[in-house]
Amino acid sequence: MTTLSVLQKISLRSLAAHRLRFLLTLLAVVLGTTFVAGGFILTASLSKAFDDITRGQYEGADLVFRSTTDHPLTLDMAREIAARPDVAQIETTDLLPIVLLDATGDAYQSGGAGTWLLPYVPAEEMITTNFRVSEGRAPVTAAEAVINSGAAERGEIRVGDRVTVIDAQGRAGLEIVGITESDLASGG
Repeated sequence: MTTLSVLQKISLRSLAAHRLRFLLTLLAVVLGTTFVAGGFILTASLSKAFDDITRGQYEGADLVFRSTTDHPLTLDMAREIAARPDVAQIETTDLLPIVLLDATGDAYQSGGAGTWLLPYVPAEEMITTNFRVSEGRAPVTAAEAVINSGAAERGEIRVGDRVTVIDAQGRAGLEIVGITESDLASGG
């Protein structure tokens, strides 16, 4: 039988005398490690989600120009770029943050990704993400709109419903004439 050194005997006596302190310290270390690991997992998950959204949004594009307040892009500039002999095709789009109200005046809750108004571009003219009208038809007037299937489902919006769009310029009534599907990942 081996004998314990003096230091080992003192350590064991201290642990025996302060069991609760030892268990709480052990619990603190385990919980702290768990929270740090959880933070890393959450960061990695969010990073991958946003990477998937941005990567999918521009798939098929060789070059993307984004307008800023310092360097705004215009449709005239788009026509000038399209006229170049080394450019096969361009796609112009715009994102307008909006508030979407259903027929009863209730605001649509997007689930955190924001609610955006985009111009409708027919599938044959798109370079990047391909939106397909899966129900109804494509809009033909400025008073008509399509909505993506996820938003239609969450907001209980169907083809034929009237919605109100509020943006920085004011409000406009639109009729939903179609539901779209897309392979594009979205944040909500």
